[in-house]
Amino acid sequence: MCTDGGNYVIYSDNFGKEWKVLGDVNQSPAPKGDEPKCEELPNGDVLLSSRKGYGRFYNIYSYKNKKKATGSWGEVVASHDCPGGIKTGANATNGEVGIFKAIRNSDGKEVDLIIQSLPVADKRAEVTIYYKALESEADYATPKALASNWEGSYLVTHAGSAYSTFCIQKDKKIGFFYEEEPGYYNMVYKALSVEDITSGKYSMK
Repeated sequence: MCTDGGNYVIYSDNFGKEWKVLGDVNQSPAPKGDEPKCEELPNGDVLLSSRKGYGRFYNIYSYKNKKKATGSWGEVVASHDCPGGIKTGANATNGEVGIFKAIRNSDGKEVDLIIQSLPVADKRAEVTIYYKALESEADYATPKALASNWEGSYLVTHAGSAYSTFCIQKDKKIGFFYEEEPGYYNMVYKALSVEDITSGKYSMK
């Protein structure tokens, strides 16, 4: 969630009867964060990806006891300050983050592939999908490790464009849904293969 005091992650472990804050209620995992998204990392920890100009804020909640949901947030990082991190223009627009199993086609190795969508121009335009393989826990041991060294990107559209989201379809394609001009806005759906997004480097498992 987004508040005047930054981002917080809330959860329920009894089907919505009660809600709790993940971590310390007095300490935001992204104090300057705007609209956030969350994703479960391969080891069960929680990734926070938050809207900002020039890139994203990233932070990770690492569990000490998963049954009790105890643990701590790391140090929030701005992606454009990290080596090889996601760097965009000045626009601040929300996107989507997701992680799924994939195969690296060069050697057949199974990896967890993370993808992040957002516009990359100075204005709301050129919605793009970034990707990176998470081969081991070392690749996401800290927020800085996850935010660094993204492998490449795929330009979805040259047009004016803004918010985006996606899901994995039954045919193993990425169902990509986003706002695109002309107008304010048209809603556009595209079915993209992982091969499309990664220039043939990876395939969906």
